[in-house]
Amino acid sequence: MVFSHIVLTAEIPSKAIEILQDPSIYKLGVHSRGDGAKLLRDYPEAFPKGIASLFELSKLARKADPVGTGPGAKLIALAKLVSAYLHKQLPKGAIRSSNWSLVLNKQQINCELTLPSLLSLILDALVASSYAQTLPMTLFAPSNFSRSLPKWRKTKGSS
Repeated sequence: MVFSHIVLTAEIPSKAIEILQDPSIYKLGVHSRGDGAKLLRDYPEAFPKGIASLFELSKLARKADPVGTGPGAKLIALAKLVSAYLHKQLPKGAIRSSNWSLVLNKQQINCELTLPSLLSLILDALVASSYAQTLPMTLFAPSNFSRSLPKWRKTKGSS
């Protein structure tokens, strides 16, 4: 999700809430539903309408390139998407494996700032693929979900 990191703040900026709730603005990401669920869990009062139009890049990759991504519905890591569609390697090391739930350091902030560009470039590569051009765009519709717990997040004993 381009809007990817809110931590240790008393409130979310109103413009960010407006963007996250606006169904006409797609929020592109890897594991975007998880990011959305975390925002709803951490800031339930901020999203009375839920979060709209979360666009999961892994799902698009599986539909646009079923041979390259292989079978299954498991999410594809950003590093694998960058490697497969941009032919680049994300640097490994302390930054990618550091604690992102704390206040971000300068290196983490720089990493976050490159994320929208990477996601956009991967999306462009997937949409341009010959197989994706044969699919109806309705297959790529984003997810919308509200404050209710999504089915895939329900635990044993919950209804």
